[in-house]
Amino acid sequence: MRLKKFFSSFTVAILVFSVLFCTGFRYETAQAAETAAAVSTETVDSETAGTEIEETEITEEDTETTDELTENSWRYSDGEWITDSTLYSFSSTYANAWNKVNGVYMNSEGGVISGAKKKGIDVSKWQGEIDWEKVQTAGIEFAIIRCGYGSNNSAYDDTYWEYNVSECERLGIDYGVYLYSYATDTAGAVSEAQHVLRLLDGHEPTYPVYLDMEDDSTVSAGSDMLGSIAQTFCDTVSAAGYDVGIYANKNWWTNYLTDSAFNNSSWSKWVAQYNSTCTYTGDYDMWQCTSTGTVDGINEYVDIDFWMTETDDADPAEVEDEDIISYRSHMQTFGWLSWVQNGYQSGYTIYSKRMEAIQIQIGDDYEDLGVRYSTCLQGDIWQDYVSDGDTAGTVGESKYVEAIKIELTGDDAADYDIYYRVYTSTYGWMGWAKNGAAAGTYKLGKQMEAIQIVVQSAGSAAPGSTSNAYREKPTGTDTLAVRRDNIYYFKYTLDAGDADLVLAYGKTTDEVYIGDWDGDGVDTLCVRRGNVYYFKNSLAGGNADVVIAYGKSTDDVLVGDWNGDGMDTLCVRRGNTYYIKNSLGGGNADQVLYYGKAADTVLAGDWDGDGADTLCVRRGNAYYIKNSLNSGNADQTIYYGKATDEVLVGDWDGDRTDTLCVRRGNFYHFKNTISTGTADSVVAYGKASDVVYAGKW
Repeated sequence: MRLKKFFSSFTVAILVFSVLFCTGFRYETAQAAETAAAVSTETVDSETAGTEIEETEITEEDTETTDELTENSWRYSDGEWITDSTLYSFSSTYANAWNKVNGVYMNSEGGVISGAKKKGIDVSKWQGEIDWEKVQTAGIEFAIIRCGYGSNNSAYDDTYWEYNVSECERLGIDYGVYLYSYATDTAGAVSEAQHVLRLLDGHEPTYPVYLDMEDDSTVSAGSDMLGSIAQTFCDTVSAAGYDVGIYANKNWWTNYLTDSAFNNSSWSKWVAQYNSTCTYTGDYDMWQCTSTGTVDGINEYVDIDFWMTETDDADPAEVEDEDIISYRSHMQTFGWLSWVQNGYQSGYTIYSKRMEAIQIQIGDDYEDLGVRYSTCLQGDIWQDYVSDGDTAGTVGESKYVEAIKIELTGDDAADYDIYYRVYTSTYGWMGWAKNGAAAGTYKLGKQMEAIQIVVQSAGSAAPGSTSNAYREKPTGTDTLAVRRDNIYYFKYTLDAGDADLVLAYGKTTDEVYIGDWDGDGVDTLCVRRGNVYYFKNSLAGGNADVVIAYGKSTDDVLVGDWNGDGMDTLCVRRGNTYYIKNSLGGGNADQVLYYGKAADTVLAGDWDGDGADTLCVRRGNAYYIKNSLNSGNADQTIYYGKATDEVLVGDWDGDRTDTLCVRRGNFYHFKNTISTGTADSVVAYGKASDVVYAGKW
């Protein structure tokens, strides 16, 4: 949801002047990117390409004579909405066209609409008075409401705007807004933007504000001017705090809206194509698939739209019998989803919502076949088995499922195999497990988000790859890696001898950090060059898997798993202030704390074995250990080694608690407890000149 900002008449005049005389204006992005990457806890100034916007209000309407405006486009003829479906709509041959079947939306030919996440409608005065309660009950998840058309004149307001928007807000229906455009220059675009902002006063749409570019009268403006019109409208509306976008049909997107302005990735793109599939090859967020949709509560035809999102949704598997098994998931936010049948996906591969519970049942016609299943819950707890439609997992406790085992029971169980695979955070779709084997993760802090189940005749081939169906966090110890220039020598045990893995990576001059960046229990490398970080999720050569810009090139940086989710991330240190980030991305820190002194040497580790890393201040040979990420006195103070010692941190004995290792030349003195005293073991390894890292390789 966006918060509105208001503009004074003076500010609007300045904006109009700028647009009229600087139509070639485009946002500068380099400085914005650098700003976004910086770590800061200060309030971000409201800026648009360096131009300050005052927070006052637009109240004036255009005062010119009101001209009669009549729509003429591929959808309108002399101001009348074309409702004859034979003129341009694709006829449906499938009874459940545009509806959800087995948890997925189907097109007019009975095929799955890949990437369709939500079903909506767009409405205007042409739909008359809508019974929005019936619309909501019919499964419509959002609406795009026409607020008006043309320049900022109340005569051009949509006569049903206030009714439609107030009903959506009353019922909690998500909505966006569109305005039908007649603009042929940037002055017209400013007026149309003012029209929208006037009508949005007091409203907060959750979907974008779209400019509908389709009227025949605007084609002659040319592609460059159409780009300037769109830029002007979107700049003005987005500066007021709203998401923005452009609507047009496939023909317009392909042949008229070709200016570089339309490549702006921050604009939503809404494509109309009345067909069984959208064949537009560019990126788009929403597809208008038909103008002759029917929805309970609306007496006229209505446009049907699907919100489209990049997704990893699974195609239904080919099965012998769809009715043999069905299942449903209880998801964070969404609750219990609809039942789906054999071979279909339950859950979502987008939204990052946790699966909290599952129910599985055998079809009514299979009396000698049953099913039982067990889930591993957040906290690494395997539950007892349940069977035949009972709930595995929890409801109302906000806990995620991280793994599952499923097996068939009954006299006919030997006649079938049951395969299942899960979609988890970080790893996506994993491999297919079979007949009671575990699928998912254990002790890695990864939530299940979707599942796909297939029952087929015994001995049939697996539906796909069976590799990587289940992953557990390794229970081994931290060991050492020696670096010489850009060659890394990894040792899997704490003893002398040859390296177990030798790897060339990056440049000799690179600054390198060690961490478990993807939560698979294995530490890998991150190369830092300035404020750009190149993360590698495997101990191999080649390009980085993730590249981010974060903080400043002068920052001190610590690595740790700050929230105990199994993934290491970054912490920027500036003096005695620590900016902690819980994900590998740019943006502001998730937590800021103050600890110790600016001159302190600081170490990161899991000192109490709770799964989360915290800080330890070192002053000489004194170590001040804090077991929580907050300010205040240390929880424990110990003395170890000498003030001149080089110190490494790691879990040297596999008890999940980090302790210290003193390095003197090529001798390593390991301590397995947080205490004063002599080392528990001493190992000679490598050369005194080596750069050395600790990690679970």
